[in-house]
Amino acid sequence: MEKSTSIISALFVAASILVGNTQAGAQQTKVEKEISTINTEFISYVNTQNNKGVLSEYSIAVKSINPDGSVNDYQGISAGLTKAFRYVKLLKYSKAKEEFKVLSPTLVLCTWTGTVEIELKSGQRMTNYPHVASLLFSKINGSWKIVYEHASEAPPKMESN
Repeated sequence: MEKSTSIISALFVAASILVGNTQAGAQQTKVEKEISTINTEFISYVNTQNNKGVLSEYSIAVKSINPDGSVNDYQGISAGLTKAFRYVKLLKYSKAKEEFKVLSPTLVLCTWTGTVEIELKSGQRMTNYPHVASLLFSKINGSWKIVYEHASEAPPKMESN
Protein backbone atom coordinates (compact mmCIF):
# COMPACT_ATOMS: atom_id res chain seq x y z
CA MET A 1 0.00 0.00 0.00
CA GLU A 2 2.83 2.37 0.90
CA LYS A 3 4.50 1.75 -2.48
CA SER A 4 1.30 2.48 -4.44
CA THR A 5 0.74 5.69 -2.45
CA SER A 6 4.28 6.82 -3.34
CA ILE A 7 3.70 6.04 -7.02
CA ILE A 8 0.38 7.94 -7.02
CA SER A 9 2.04 10.91 -5.27
CA ALA A 10 4.86 10.90 -7.82
CA LEU A 11 2.32 10.85 -10.67
CA PHE A 12 0.45 13.82 -9.19
CA VAL A 13 3.70 15.77 -8.83
CA ALA A 14 4.74 14.93 -12.41
CA ALA A 15 1.30 15.88 -13.73
CA SER A 16 1.30 19.21 -11.89
CA ILE A 17 4.77 20.03 -13.24
CA LEU A 18 3.67 19.13 -16.76
CA VAL A 19 0.52 21.28 -16.48
CA GLY A 20 2.59 24.16 -15.05
CA ASN A 21 5.13 23.93 -17.87
CA THR A 22 2.36 23.78 -20.47
CA GLN A 23 0.71 26.88 -19.00
CA ALA A 24 4.04 28.73 -18.87
CA GLY A 25 4.74 27.75 -22.49
CA ALA A 26 1.30 28.95 -23.57
CA GLN A 27 1.83 32.25 -21.74
CA GLN A 28 5.23 32.72 -23.38
CA THR A 29 3.76 32.01 -26.82
CA LYS A 30 0.96 34.52 -26.16
CA VAL A 31 3.44 37.22 -25.08
CA GLU A 32 5.71 36.54 -28.08
CA LYS A 33 2.73 36.92 -30.45
CA GLU A 34 1.74 40.19 -28.77
CA ILE A 35 5.25 41.62 -29.11
CA SER A 36 5.59 40.35 -32.68
CA THR A 37 2.33 42.12 -33.56
CA ILE A 38 3.69 45.34 -32.08
CA ASN A 39 6.90 44.94 -34.11
CA THR A 40 4.82 44.47 -37.28
CA GLU A 41 2.82 47.63 -36.47
CA PHE A 42 6.05 49.52 -35.77
CA ILE A 43 7.48 48.47 -39.16
CA SER A 44 4.27 49.58 -40.88
CA TYR A 45 4.43 52.97 -39.12
CA VAL A 46 8.07 53.45 -40.12
CA ASN A 47 7.45 52.37 -43.72
CA THR A 48 4.57 54.85 -44.04
CA GLN A 49 6.57 57.53 -42.20
CA ASN A 50 3.86 57.81 -39.55
CA ASN A 51 5.71 59.68 -36.80
CA LYS A 52 2.77 59.54 -34.37
CA GLY A 53 2.34 55.80 -34.91
CA VAL A 54 6.04 55.07 -34.35
CA LEU A 55 6.03 57.13 -31.15
CA SER A 56 2.94 55.29 -29.89
CA GLU A 57 5.04 52.14 -29.50
CA TYR A 58 7.45 53.82 -27.03
CA SER A 59 7.16 54.55 -23.34
CA ILE A 60 7.43 58.25 -22.56
CA ALA A 61 10.42 57.25 -20.37
CA VAL A 62 12.27 55.37 -23.15
CA LYS A 63 16.05 55.35 -23.55
CA SER A 64 17.35 54.71 -27.05
CA ILE A 65 20.95 53.95 -28.07
CA ASN A 66 21.69 54.54 -31.75
CA PRO A 67 24.28 52.75 -33.91
CA ASP A 68 26.55 55.83 -33.69
CA GLY A 69 26.48 55.65 -29.88
CA SER A 70 24.23 58.66 -29.39
CA VAL A 71 21.48 58.41 -26.79
CA ASN A 72 17.91 59.67 -27.16
CA ASP A 73 14.89 60.01 -24.95
CA TYR A 74 11.29 60.20 -26.17
CA GLN A 75 11.63 63.83 -27.32
CA GLY A 76 14.91 63.04 -29.08
CA ILE A 77 13.33 60.13 -30.94
CA SER A 78 10.43 62.36 -31.98
CA ALA A 79 12.73 65.13 -33.22
CA GLY A 80 14.95 62.62 -35.03
CA LEU A 81 12.01 61.03 -36.82
CA THR A 82 10.62 64.41 -37.88
CA LYS A 83 14.01 65.43 -39.27
CA ALA A 84 14.70 62.09 -40.99
CA PHE A 85 11.27 61.88 -42.61
CA ARG A 86 11.86 65.31 -44.25
CA TYR A 87 14.74 63.84 -46.28
CA VAL A 88 13.36 60.38 -47.00
CA LYS A 89 11.33 59.54 -50.06
CA LEU A 90 11.07 55.81 -49.31
CA LEU A 91 11.84 53.89 -46.16
CA LYS A 92 11.37 50.14 -45.96
CA TYR A 93 12.05 48.01 -42.90
CA SER A 94 11.85 44.25 -43.47
CA LYS A 95 11.90 41.75 -40.61
CA ALA A 96 14.21 38.74 -41.00
CA LYS A 97 13.76 37.27 -37.52
CA GLU A 98 12.78 37.94 -33.94
CA GLU A 99 14.00 36.24 -30.79
CA PHE A 100 12.35 36.61 -27.40
CA LYS A 101 13.37 36.26 -23.78
CA VAL A 102 10.42 36.61 -21.42
CA LEU A 103 11.98 37.99 -18.25
CA SER A 104 8.74 38.33 -16.28
CA PRO A 105 5.02 38.66 -17.00
CA THR A 106 5.57 42.39 -17.63
CA LEU A 107 9.09 42.50 -19.11
CA VAL A 108 10.24 41.01 -22.43
CA LEU A 109 13.52 41.33 -24.30
CA CYS A 110 13.20 41.06 -28.07
CA THR A 111 16.08 40.94 -30.54
CA TRP A 112 14.85 42.07 -33.94
CA THR A 113 16.96 41.52 -37.06
CA GLY A 114 16.10 42.88 -40.48
CA THR A 115 16.94 45.07 -43.43
CA VAL A 116 16.50 48.82 -43.78
CA GLU A 117 16.22 50.20 -47.31
CA ILE A 118 16.28 53.96 -47.76
CA GLU A 119 15.74 56.22 -50.75
CA LEU A 120 16.42 59.87 -50.05
CA LYS A 121 14.54 62.65 -51.82
CA SER A 122 17.85 63.41 -53.55
CA GLY A 123 17.57 59.99 -55.26
CA GLN A 124 20.41 58.38 -53.29
CA ARG A 125 19.65 54.82 -52.18
CA MET A 126 21.19 52.72 -49.44
CA THR A 127 20.59 49.43 -47.66
CA ASN A 128 21.51 48.44 -44.13
CA TYR A 129 21.77 44.73 -43.44
CA PRO A 130 21.83 43.50 -40.87
CA HIS A 131 20.01 46.03 -38.76
CA VAL A 132 19.69 44.61 -35.25
CA ALA A 133 17.67 46.11 -32.43
CA SER A 134 17.49 44.90 -28.85
CA LEU A 135 14.11 46.04 -27.58
CA LEU A 136 13.07 45.86 -23.95
CA PHE A 137 9.28 45.89 -23.66
CA SER A 138 7.42 46.61 -20.44
CA LYS A 139 3.70 46.17 -19.90
CA ILE A 140 2.50 49.59 -18.78
CA ASN A 141 -1.19 50.13 -17.98
CA GLY A 142 -2.03 46.96 -19.91
CA SER A 143 -0.06 47.85 -23.06
CA TRP A 144 3.39 46.73 -24.17
CA LYS A 145 5.75 49.70 -24.66
CA ILE A 146 9.41 49.92 -25.63
CA VAL A 147 11.27 51.23 -22.58
CA TYR A 148 14.81 50.64 -23.90
CA GLU A 149 16.30 50.01 -27.32
CA HIS A 150 19.79 49.55 -28.62
CA ALA A 151 20.26 49.41 -32.38
CA SER A 152 23.30 48.40 -34.37
CA GLU A 153 23.80 47.88 -38.05
CA ALA A 154 26.35 47.24 -40.73
CA PRO A 155 27.56 50.32 -42.63
CA PRO A 156 25.06 51.22 -45.35
CA LYS A 157 25.65 49.85 -48.81
CA MET A 158 25.25 52.76 -51.20
CA GLU A 159 23.55 52.09 -54.52
CA SER A 160 24.49 54.05 -57.59
CA ASN A 161 21.82 55.66 -59.74
